[in-house]
Amino acid sequence: MPTIRPVYLSLALAILASCHVPTSSIEMLDGRYSLSLVNGLVLPYDDGPVPPRPGIDSTCRILLVAGRLLIHGDARTFDLSYDLEESCSRRFLGTSGSTGTLKRAQSHLTFMGDAGDGRTDTRTGRLRGRTIELDDRFYRFVFVRL
Repeated sequence: MPTIRPVYLSLALAILASCHVPTSSIEMLDGRYSLSLVNGLVLPYDDGPVPPRPGIDSTCRILLVAGRLLIHGDARTFDLSYDLEESCSRRFLGTSGSTGTLKRAQSHLTFMGDAGDGRTDTRTGRLRGRTIELDDRFYRFVFVRL
């Protein structure tokens, strides 16, 4: 049986130590994801009527038109945002979303975002190949890795 000389073993260990191998499974998720589905429907997603106000057509709808999920694997954090428009004029209504920390247990993900006033909003998710499914109180988002 061949023996490994201590010099070669030390050299091999030094080479392995210098290589960057992700130390957490969250680092492997690091990157940008684009919103592709909301509640099983393609974008734009109809999020309901615009609340009635004087001078605004009550048939106008709120549309969810785009979304992004950015995962910073080394910091174990995420940034989630989605854009809303008004359907009649296509007027931009704003961006909504959340930032926070991320935990992973195999294909199960837990997103913990700041809900304000010291409260944490917890969302669950699943990793499925190049997609991340994310559930919150109102939506089931499907993001695809770019």
